[in-house]
Amino acid sequence: MSTRIKFHISVSVMAMVFLFAGCKKDPAISNTPTNVTVSNVKSQITTSPTGVMDTFVYTYDSNGRQLSNQTDTVVTSYVYASGTVTMNIALAGETFTTIYNTNTAGLATSDNKGDSYGYNSLGYLTILSHAVSGGYDSTAYTIVNGNVTTSVQHQIDATTNNTVTITYTYLSTIDSRNFGLAFLGKQNTNLISTENITQVINGSTYSGSYTYTYTFDSKGRVVQQLQASGSDTYTTSYTYY
Repeated sequence: MSTRIKFHISVSVMAMVFLFAGCKKDPAISNTPTNVTVSNVKSQITTSPTGVMDTFVYTYDSNGRQLSNQTDTVVTSYVYASGTVTMNIALAGETFTTIYNTNTAGLATSDNKGDSYGYNSLGYLTILSHAVSGGYDSTAYTIVNGNVTTSVQHQIDATTNNTVTITYTYLSTIDSRNFGLAFLGKQNTNLISTENITQVINGSTYSGSYTYTYTFDSKGRVVQQLQASGSDTYTTSYTYY
């Protein structure tokens, strides 16, 4: 499938699992690090197969919580308070605000957009329910060994039964990339190896798949990710604080 399927799932970036973790060598990739230092990501640059570049620059507070991320056109900022996290997205002269209500563990449980969030006992997001007409009603996540192995999105219109199912496999290597969004649950523990996507839309099925490979720095951190589907490859580079 040559056209990339994009999904906007809140849990795309979650919080740090370990400050420093060891990992065994993984036969699936070369130059596998034996030790990994999990660090806050400073910048992320993704290049599409056609050469289009998307750049994100991140800042954090002294507790490692994300304060902002910025592209050429959009600035997203976070304000942390007792019982709430406020996200402001500044775009084209307008500001769009989402206020998350958090529990005593600091995890978002609901927001002012009508969404609700549920977690397992270890703090991983397992259900995200939307209150958006015509969109997906809910996304359920299956967590195994600290990783999302399956996510299933169900459309709010049950008569059409539209779904998007994504399954993942993982390397044994610890994921070094922390984005400081702990209020949305823990991040995956390991690096993704494969991603398989199945969409069922009005009775028709569409599928796609990606394979991931990585390059590491001397601290075992991912400095380049290659996400390949057929002849198309998306390249993402990272720097760290």
